[in-house]
Amino acid sequence: MEAFDTRSRHLRDGLHVLPRFGETRLCDLTRFELQAHLNELAKKYSKSVVQRARTWLKAAIEEAIDQDFLVKNPARKLEIPVTRKTCKRYLSSEEVQKLLMSGGGVSG
Repeated sequence: MEAFDTRSRHLRDGLHVLPRFGETRLCDLTRFELQAHLNELAKKYSKSVVQRARTWLKAAIEEAIDQDFLVKNPARKLEIPVTRKTCKRYLSSEEVQKLLMSGGGVSG
């Protein structure tokens, strides 16, 4: 199950990169474009999603360098932009009681 979870996470991470750069030639990628994409992701997603997208980009481009498709990595100095705030809403005591009374609690 862990391999499936890892594979599905990698595919999900690629969904934040491939739609934007999937048809772009490697030699046409610029640090400016890559950073702009991370900045756009940061407006909608959490820091962890943006970090994974950056990691995915950097790793893919490093592989292209290892395979001699590129000489340098335009993703090397990408910065993690400020991201949206994480929602930190917790249930109140009253909401917990209502949840438990509705049968939505954990059964033993």
